[in-house]
Amino acid sequence: MLRLTRNQLPFRVISRDFSFTSKRIMSQEMSLDELPLNRRIDGPVISSVKDVITKSMPSIFNLSIYNDSYKHEGHHGIGNSSNKTESHIRLEIISDEFSGLNLPNRHRMIYKILGNDMKKYDIHAVQLSTKTIAESNKS
Repeated sequence: MLRLTRNQLPFRVISRDFSFTSKRIMSQEMSLDELPLNRRIDGPVISSVKDVITKSMPSIFNLSIYNDSYKHEGHHGIGNSSNKTESHIRLEIISDEFSGLNLPNRHRMIYKILGNDMKKYDIHAVQLSTKTIAESNKS
């Protein structure tokens, strides 16, 4: 069984108790195999999303991917979907490729990059945070 410490994970995994007032990162040691499928970040959809973004944005500074599908389990529209485990993805992207672009154009850029994957994998929703390096240093 693959065991990874928090620092060895390919992307951040937020614990079930994530809230706006209490951001708790997962325990120091946790197996990806122990997570339910709708919380994992090593599935084919998220792996493909990671690959297509990193190839399309070679100067990316930071990419954090979260699988928020567990939050939407049983919601309308998910029951008939072919993708129930990686249907809701949250991306936090920091790249100077966003310089000079307003927020809608940044999001259009990412949706254009993800277009084929969204159709192929039946991704229901993507939540985006897109910042330049300077903008991320301000927060």
